[in-house]
Amino acid sequence: MSEIKEHPYIATLKEQLVDRKIDRREFLRTSTLLGLSATAAYGFLGRVTGRSFVSPARADMPMGGNLRIGQRILDLSSPHTYSWFEETVTRQVCEYVTQTGHDNVTRPSLAERWEASDDLRTWTFYLRQNVKWHDGRPLVADDVIWNLRHALDPATGSSMVGLMKGYMLNEVGDSVELWDANAIEKVDDHTFRLNAKAPQLAVPEHFFHYPMLILDPAEKGHFGAGSNGTGAFELKEYTVGEGAHLTPRQDYWGEGPYVADLRFIDLGDDVSAQVAALASKQIDGLYEVRIGSLDTV
Repeated sequence: MSEIKEHPYIATLKEQLVDRKIDRREFLRTSTLLGLSATAAYGFLGRVTGRSFVSPARADMPMGGNLRIGQRILDLSSPHTYSWFEETVTRQVCEYVTQTGHDNVTRPSLAERWEASDDLRTWTFYLRQNVKWHDGRPLVADDVIWNLRHALDPATGSSMVGLMKGYMLNEVGDSVELWDANAIEKVDDHTFRLNAKAPQLAVPEHFFHYPMLILDPAEKGHFGAGSNGTGAFELKEYTVGEGAHLTPRQDYWGEGPYVADLRFIDLGDDVSAQVAALASKQIDGLYEVRIGSLDTV
């Protein structure tokens, strides 16, 4: 593993925070995008403000039990082309390189860390070496690189093209292609690099764009019941417009899984049916509650 090097602009961010030239949200988002760990960023923020910032300990969560969520079950078969946010089912099976939390801080997920060059054009991601696919094969850089190339292939039809076009792609006639043959580079089995044509701060956030799930390349971009993944659950059953059933994997590389049985139930778009299912305890929660239903809920 290479020596961890702090991006030089982080020192400037710390000075700006102390001088109150930036607020805490800007400091947290920008410093963590540049590779500072969330723990270190929150720790520095605490020293400056005199307040304690502590994240909840997920290890204290209870284990077991069943969870039923009311949610539309759409066609999940092509994750890289999702154009809606109800990908909750798929992300139990497949994961992202990074994960942006409710605090707008981007943290490592399949990657354990990343580094950016001073000019923000070269981004190096270091994958965790303990992650395995459900079939027992280790996750390697080639897997992530395949997913990136597949999502950025205009023939796939992913919104990742529009998101990364400004720094990773060139227009060629009516289409696009990687701006350079070495734009996506394999460094070693657990390290890959993006060599961009223009500076971009938000690269780690872009890896958490909802269709950028990391799929098993052997499945060629398709997803369904029994699909391979690196996540905490396995998709056992799934029917568009009806529901999905997932069961936990005890060999998951990360924390959890925390429930013994996970189901998503499609209640349609009828708000009254959704609320009735919640009231009668047919479900434990709803993916989405419309503003007009808040008083009823």
